[in-house]
Amino acid sequence: MRENEFTIPDPPDNDRPNDQWLGESDQQPSLTWFGRRRRWYWGGGVGALVLSVCSIWFIPSAVLFKPGELSSPHAQILAGSVGSERCAACHDSESLNVTAWFSSASETPGHKGVKQSDRCLNCHHRTINTNLARAAHNLPKSVRDELTESFRLAAADKFRSGEGPGFQLSQLVSTGTSIDQDDIECSVCHREHHGADGHLLAVTDNQCQTCHAVQFGQFDRSHPQWGQWPYGRGGSIAFSHASHQNKHFPGWQNGSLRFDCNRCHPDRKVVAGLQTNRRGELLRTVAFETGCAACHESSMQTTIGPGIELLAVPSITTETAARQKNWPESATGFIDGRISPLMELLLRSDKQAAESLHQIPDGELSSLNPENIKSEAISKSVAEATVRLIDEISQQGHLAIKNRLATAGTINHPLGSVLRTLPPQLIIDARREWFKPKAASADIKEALRLQSQVRQVVADDDDLLSEDSSLLNSDSLLLESSDDELLIDPLASSPSDDPLIEHTEPELTPLNVSPEFDAGTMAGEGGWYRDDLRLAIRYRASGHTDPVLKGLIEMFSGLSDADPLKERFMNVPAVKACVDCHSGATRLPASWEAIPSVGGKRDFTKFSHRPHLNVSQLGQCTYCHKVSEGHGDVEGEHDPSLVDFEPLERQTCAACHTKNAASDSCTTCHRYHIEH
Repeated sequence: MRENEFTIPDPPDNDRPNDQWLGESDQQPSLTWFGRRRRWYWGGGVGALVLSVCSIWFIPSAVLFKPGELSSPHAQILAGSVGSERCAACHDSESLNVTAWFSSASETPGHKGVKQSDRCLNCHHRTINTNLARAAHNLPKSVRDELTESFRLAAADKFRSGEGPGFQLSQLVSTGTSIDQDDIECSVCHREHHGADGHLLAVTDNQCQTCHAVQFGQFDRSHPQWGQWPYGRGGSIAFSHASHQNKHFPGWQNGSLRFDCNRCHPDRKVVAGLQTNRRGELLRTVAFETGCAACHESSMQTTIGPGIELLAVPSITTETAARQKNWPESATGFIDGRISPLMELLLRSDKQAAESLHQIPDGELSSLNPENIKSEAISKSVAEATVRLIDEISQQGHLAIKNRLATAGTINHPLGSVLRTLPPQLIIDARREWFKPKAASADIKEALRLQSQVRQVVADDDDLLSEDSSLLNSDSLLLESSDDELLIDPLASSPSDDPLIEHTEPELTPLNVSPEFDAGTMAGEGGWYRDDLRLAIRYRASGHTDPVLKGLIEMFSGLSDADPLKERFMNVPAVKACVDCHSGATRLPASWEAIPSVGGKRDFTKFSHRPHLNVSQLGQCTYCHKVSEGHGDVEGEHDPSLVDFEPLERQTCAACHTKNAASDSCTTCHRYHIEH
């Protein structure tokens, strides 16, 4: 039978649609299909509700509401924790209650006034400044505004010069108005509970470009050119490739030696265990002993010369010296002398001399006008302050120097390397030798003069005095001789003074020590010494890596760049020999080593040679670093800012850094967290 021929019976009169019961009023009612289905729905719903309540009641909430597995770093840290303890390490325990899941964060006691970023900083406070954790790039607003302005000016210059579209640079650091740059949560970029393989540091380009106004496309077409990077950054050691290649190693020019970068930039596998290789990078340069000493050791010894002056007695006029007790005669006559930077730093704590020091140009007393009455007062003030300084060190030793430097503002600098080599006895002996009492010295000279005018003789019998001689009542036994020489009674003379008695003891020859001390010969290995000719205490460095010289440079590096004393000290020949190469030591924290060029934590751009050297084609440095033809140091002077390599261009990197090759993601070369 066909479907259209099937006869459907008429429904009963008492069966209405959606009616729960079926049947007449006088008969036993029965449930319709719709009624039975409704009962099943209600029964299943109540059963599910009962099962859910039982699950919430008996199953821990940390297991029941688990959003996902932790990433490997956090999972390893919390490997020994289970249940609620595991969650409570990052989430407040009160927020793990069942009721907390159905209330807002502001009402939950564990979350009230506390953001999730605060929980993150409980562990990461050592690497991220808690005060700047939510600020964009962890930089304060003033620094961000300064960077924005510098980008804007650079963009304007590029636009005026026609070098490129300046608007990209100007808008590179601009952000949308809807983003609060001072309240960015950690979870915006770092998402947890994405499994053990989830990468917390993986940030997409879309996340970066959410804040920046410029929407970049592919790296090789839309990324701005970076100009002189990386050569404009400089380094902790000033060095010119051009001057060394053209001046110091001419053999590389005529072809007798092969110009090989690996001579000075060895691989970490070749030079293992060095501190500068701790990041697995190429060495910025070899050690001084193996790469530089052959040429620079002898010149360094010559430059060190007499060394650094701790203190020196200035020369003053005779009138001023007469008013000073026991002032040295060798420092008397006219105003002269030089106040060394170290001595001036020690004298700054002397309030009586501080004003006078400011009136002496470059510490040169000879530059004062001798006809000016103020010059006399200035030299007198400096002379008195010098005596007080020497007396304090003679009485208190190292403590006197520490107290004076603390007053000068260098208390935070460790002075152990400087003071442990300075013997206080050196200052005490210098004080005793330079400031001898004048009275005792005059008596000795007068006695020597009288001794040259007195001659001892042997008297004859006729020369003996009788008892009635009037000379017996004289107060003196000295007789006037015919040659106007004074005679002395031989009986009053010592037997040893008798010229007739033969002397058997040999005469002692005094040690003839010149007051001029040759530091190069006598103190060739370095150390503190006393210069009696100049009346000075000096230190001669022992050579490269001298600890005292290094400590003094770091101490003066703590002074303000506007302080002329800092510039004077850095121009001392012994110091200049250090800072000409170690330019990073003139500011704190001082940098003495050539650290790997991977980009410091204060840089937005990061770079590492290590993954690039794994590519055989990039094993040769000149593949990326093109040497400029004919570019060199013409005058032969050392110029740290000299660029002797062609700057890297974007296309050099874009040849490999594509989406399907070495990655062209923003975070490949740029870091977000900047250490300020």
